[in-house]
Amino acid sequence: MKGLILKDLYQIRSSMLGMVIAVFVMLAVWCGDTTGESAFLLNYAAFLLGVIPAFLISYDIAYGWIDYSFGLPLDKKQLVGEKYLLGLLAVAVVEVLTVVAYGIAYFLHGVQHGPSLGFMMVEIVTVILLVNSIFMPLAYRFGSERSRVVYILMFAVYGAVLGASGKMLPGSSGEMVSLAQLQNSAAVTPAKVMLALLPIALVLYAVSWRVSVAWYGRYKK
Repeated sequence: MKGLILKDLYQIRSSMLGMVIAVFVMLAVWCGDTTGESAFLLNYAAFLLGVIPAFLISYDIAYGWIDYSFGLPLDKKQLVGEKYLLGLLAVAVVEVLTVVAYGIAYFLHGVQHGPSLGFMMVEIVTVILLVNSIFMPLAYRFGSERSRVVYILMFAVYGAVLGASGKMLPGSSGEMVSLAQLQNSAAVTPAKVMLALLPIALVLYAVSWRVSVAWYGRYKK
């Protein structure tokens, strides 16, 4: 298992270094923002880091690693389980970076802007687990090219939701308020929705692993 993780870390360093640097640039921009209007950057950066295991599966298929892996003294549960373990590690890294980003922003500006930290942490875990749970087994079964359509669709939906969170909606007293301002109100509580979805995402992630094991290497069939 350690060898598989090390292999993927080398793959990230050689093929995804630019993306990782872009993520840190987006986090830096968010930390320096004083308006609280750049929450999309924080969400986008977290999303990119969180779905790295899905990108790695695409590289494994493209470079023939999956065919090669059948000659190794490893079973499918280990080969697939490493990607899912890496997915959990990616979530942990994203959570730590989110906390650090909020800490830096608070240190720079003295106030917290944008969505609350608790809401962001729950949202990040839930969204990343759901996306990986859907995309990874599809990639193992149908290959990265055909599954990329599903990934693009999920990415578009997530982007639309994030974009909508910055739109202005009419408040009960007639003034205009954003969804981010409503998240802790009695009428609209996205945090409660995310908390309800989190255990579902965890169960789906476990089920997804079993499906991926069954579909491992079948993308050519």
